[in-house]
Parts: sequence; C-alpha cells; structure tokens
Amino acid sequence: MKLKKIFTTAATLIFCLSGIFAQSNAADAKSEKDFRRICENLSKVKVVRGDFELSQYAEKNGRTVNSSGKYTISASDGMIWFTKKPVESVMAITKNYIIQENKGRQRKMDGRKNPTFAHMANAISSLFTGNYEEIEKNFIVECGPVKNAGFEWGITLTPENKTIASYIKTIKVNVLNKPDVCHILMIMMETVSGDRSDYQLSKQVLTDTLNSHEAKYFEK
Repeated sequence: MKLKKIFTTAATLIFCLSGIFAQSNAADAKSEKDFRRICENLSKVKVVRGDFELSQYAEKNGRTVNSSGKYTISASDGMIWFTKKPVESVMAITKNYIIQENKGRQRKMDGRKNPTFAHMANAISSLFTGNYEEIEKNFIVECGPVKNAGFEWGITLTPENKTIASYIKTIKVNVLNKPDVCHILMIMMETVSGDRSDYQLSKQVLTDTLNSHEAKYFEK
C-alpha cells in the first residue's frame, strides 16, 4: 500500500474514532445532566409515603419470596418499611442504625459498625433524597427516558466504591419525573451472588412532615 493511501486510511480512522468519542462524551454529558435534574426534583420532597410490593429472588435455591405493605421516606431522617403480608413487621433504616420490629419486639442495631450496611444505607438514602453528589461519588450512573412511558426515566447505578461493589452488582431505578411531581416507581437491586430484590412503589403521597407513629422510629 502506498504511503499516501496509508496516511489517508489512518486519518479517516482517526476522524471516525474521534467522532465516536465525541458522541459518547456528549451522550455521557446529557445523561449526567438528566440525572442531576431528576435528583434536584427528588430533593424537593421532604416526606413521601406509599405502598410497596417486594419480590426477593434467591439464586442459591431458585426461590422467590413476595411481600407487601407501606413505606415512608423522610429526606432528613431515613426510611421505614411497614410490611403487612405475609407477616407483619417493621424495618426502619437511618444512616446510623436499623430498627427491626416483629410481634411487638423491637431490636436496634448500630449500622456504623458494619461498613457495607453504612455505605448501602447512605447510597439508598441519597437516591431517595436526590443527593447526586454522593451517588456519583460511589456509582457509575446511566440515565435515560424509558421507551413509551411518557415522563418515566430509567437510572442504572454500577458501584465504583469497593465496599458496595463487594455486595451489589447493580441497582436499577425508574423515576416518574413530571413538572409538578417526582418520585421513585421501582428499585431493583442485584447482588454479586445473583440474588435480586425488586421493589414496586405505588400510591405515593408527598407531604412535609412525619406523623407521630412514623416519628417514633427516628427518635435519637
């Protein structure tokens, strides 16, 4: 091959690659901008309540366990899961501790002694409250509209933090993002062992304060 032809071929290849990288960078920038816009809308919500349905799949035995109930997320406090079926129980999660309540008995655990829990609790709390700086510090973020779903957006989080990555493979989230309302519709978490937890959230009500029953779980 003549030198001129080699040069032309190489130049064309470089031009094409630079175009691909430019498109990729532009797509990444748009994804980041969309994600931050959604987070800003999520952060405006102080308290959200709703119903949940949870499907938990265990890779080891291939079994799926379903449960349902109600949940409350407080931007300044944490989250509470009031399971109604198949067995009534309560789990409250903050950045510092977990409360588990079953058949009237309550157990409180210090989450700060468990680095994996601390990082996961912080990540989930940051997601619900729209703290994009904390999320982007620990995850690679992909964000884009869900096809044929109007105002619904899909977010995929892949852990960069080694502690989180030792347990979580990926987190996928669907968010309803309208001009007048923004809340999470679905969360799916897959562990490195292949287990999956799929939360479907519905009937959301946005408010400014906790009620007395909810507040007692966040008493210091």
